[in-house]
Amino acid sequence: MTTILGIHLVLLGVGASLLVVKATTLGGIYDPLIEQVRLVQPNLDPARILGYLFGFSPNGWTITGMASVDNLEDVIGGHVWVSLLCIGGGLFHIISKPTGWAKQILIWSGEAYLSYSLGALAIAGFSVAVFVSTNEIVYPSVFYGPIGSNSVRAALASVHAGLGFLALVGHLWHAYRARAATRKVFYGTFFDFMAKNVAPIRPA
Repeated sequence: MTTILGIHLVLLGVGASLLVVKATTLGGIYDPLIEQVRLVQPNLDPARILGYLFGFSPNGWTITGMASVDNLEDVIGGHVWVSLLCIGGGLFHIISKPTGWAKQILIWSGEAYLSYSLGALAIAGFSVAVFVSTNEIVYPSVFYGPIGSNSVRAALASVHAGLGFLALVGHLWHAYRARAATRKVFYGTFFDFMAKNVAPIRPA
């Protein structure tokens, strides 16, 4: 499992780095503040960039967290950090083996892996929905319509929120089945009723 996780992290890091290269050297990206394409000098200040994860924006604390970013320097700087962390973490997971506590806490089966992946997709879906709904730097109004309007922006946010919800339900569904199969106990819940004709996957 750690090798699978590592490969995915490396690929995500490479994807983030490609955006950084495009924004900084290969023609730049569109800046809605000046309404033209320009090269971006990324802000690499860790306190500034990582602060967004906890809701700390340049204008103070906000519930929107990362979606409160209001300039391309921070956007691209964030992608630099994402690239470094994903590639570094990916290589670590590729060359390392699970620790003792991870072997005890996590479930090691195909159903569990699917659950973990769907959980990550749910977070991504909800995060994008918030970004689309509140951020005009990453999703400029000239392309997606004004915030709060009945436009492509609203449709895009709704689609991502819906997909995020479906992924969350799938995450809970497969997490329950993986845990129930490990314990060999089925509790007669809604998930059991829905899966009554589905043969449970029991890890060897």
